[in-house]
Amino acid sequence: MIGGFLASSINGVPVFYIVPIVIFLPIVLFLLFKVVGLGNILFPPREVVAERKRAEKAKNEYEEKRRQKGLSQVRPDKSPKSPLLWALQAPPYIAFAIVLGIFSSWPGYTYHAADHALIKLSLSHPGKRKVECRKRTREELAKLPPNMRTPMQCSRERWPVLVELKVDGETVFRQYRNPAGLSKDGASSFYEKFAVPAGTHKLNIGINDTGGTETTDFVLERSVDLKPAQALVVGFHESDHRIFLK
Repeated sequence: MIGGFLASSINGVPVFYIVPIVIFLPIVLFLLFKVVGLGNILFPPREVVAERKRAEKAKNEYEEKRRQKGLSQVRPDKSPKSPLLWALQAPPYIAFAIVLGIFSSWPGYTYHAADHALIKLSLSHPGKRKVECRKRTREELAKLPPNMRTPMQCSRERWPVLVELKVDGETVFRQYRNPAGLSKDGASSFYEKFAVPAGTHKLNIGINDTGGTETTDFVLERSVDLKPAQALVVGFHESDHRIFLK
């Protein structure tokens, strides 16, 4: 019954939104007027109003006596600024806005020439473990605490990964990257950019993750037709262990 009432609406407004307002609005108003003192600010008591009037009257009488004695101070002119002053202030603000707008878009910066394309080498791949996993014997498992009796023993440290990129037979990149982590058990990451002339190119990408010098663990050879300003990404799929171009 209550659920059906909350799901209904009044003039298109769901009751679910109206009920909290009806319940909590009086409480909030009570706290504002009684606890915070908003009621005394908006509707001050008669005693407070009378005291303000008496204080204002006494101040006026005091100022009148000072004027009669020639002791009144000249009050600073608080009149608003004239249109002329506003007009004189406008040019510096306009000049500042123009300079800011110019330097926000100039000088222009281009990553490469208009007739070039970009090859982005962006991949993260963990090397093989330096020590292969081995199966523990029953005697070794018996010596371990129950919560550490995993059947396989694996070292954490991994080999650095070597990546080589050739464009039209010319090596443009060949570097090792150490694995991440204090224990050197993370992935080796690569992010490099190479600008090449637009057109057809033959790419040869090789990866070595076993500590060797030959990049034959993973190889991709492909001809690509690059358009001006195109960005070609070279990456690695960990799910199916292959190099890809995108």
